[in-house]
Amino acid sequence: MKPLGTFGSKKLMFFLRLNYFFLNQLFHSFNNGFKKNKIIIRPLFDGSCGALTFFVLFCNTFVLVSQQTSLSSQYRFNELSLNPAYAGSSELVNLVAGSRQQWVGVSGGPKTTVFGADFPINFLGNEAGLGIVFSNDQIGFFNEIAINLMGSAIFRLQDGMLNAGVSMGVINHVLKPEWYLGDKYGLSDFHSNQDGLMVSSELSGNAFDLGIGVFYQTHNWHAGFSVLHLFNPQPDFDDNYFHYFRRTFYATGGYEFAIPDRPIVLKPSVLLMSDVASYQGEIDMTATFKKRYWGGLGYRFQDAVIVLLGIEMKNGLKIGYSYDIPASQFAANYGGSHEIMVGYQFDLRIDKKGKSYKSVRFL
Repeated sequence: MKPLGTFGSKKLMFFLRLNYFFLNQLFHSFNNGFKKNKIIIRPLFDGSCGALTFFVLFCNTFVLVSQQTSLSSQYRFNELSLNPAYAGSSELVNLVAGSRQQWVGVSGGPKTTVFGADFPINFLGNEAGLGIVFSNDQIGFFNEIAINLMGSAIFRLQDGMLNAGVSMGVINHVLKPEWYLGDKYGLSDFHSNQDGLMVSSELSGNAFDLGIGVFYQTHNWHAGFSVLHLFNPQPDFDDNYFHYFRRTFYATGGYEFAIPDRPIVLKPSVLLMSDVASYQGEIDMTATFKKRYWGGLGYRFQDAVIVLLGIEMKNGLKIGYSYDIPASQFAANYGGSHEIMVGYQFDLRIDKKGKSYKSVRFL
């Protein structure tokens, strides 16, 4: 990398504007509640231009940040992504796929794609569950692919069912040299690959990941607690780059009750998450009509009001949609977020004839 002192004034202004953009993102991310990772690049600094740029970036703990944990406004559709103990808890084969486009007003805003599956098994005469989750997160300079396998032990208690689970997987984290932000931020004249602050070629690192969790449910309520990125996994970049995933704690809960003499079931739920340095909370209330249609509202603390809609087709396919309405003028600068989820459940047991394939937690 060449010294920062060789930057021209136009490129310096670019990085100052880019840094301002990321400062906004960083502040927004703390309100969003998913902690941003830090990637620290250690180039040589010399000259007044380099010193000024270093000062600006140092105040930001560096301009390059990547998202720590994906947001999902429909987390009840795919709790397996948050808690490995969820595997097998529905006692059905559970398939789910989803896509989220965050900050629709920003070119290169966060995009998330997820596929998950879990099912119950009999392991040495004991009830258990297995699951797998594939996820892809893209935001700006960063692209992250993760594959996790889940396993859970199931214990039948007097009033409910307790699952204890563990997840193991691999995270591939890629740092790209380019991101086109568009004219909205005056950054359409992007940088050269020779710029000292940016990598000149794509970097890729892998890390082994672990998670643990517990999940308890009865016929009308459930609660879960999990810890993901248990040992702060760090992708194996070279010596000039540092990146790690912060250990994150999750707590979820939900209740279900029917309105007397009405074909309506109300389902309040809550999600809390924290990496100790920051926290986030979300509450939701959905109403299901005739076991096929649902709608509701949610609120993510200091971030967004969430609109939830969904339908179950006659063939059992469930389709959910959500839109995040920014709850502050600051967040409104980035636009809202769209999310769609598709799910399907079925029973592979031989004695399944005449049984209902409904899970009280699966909308």
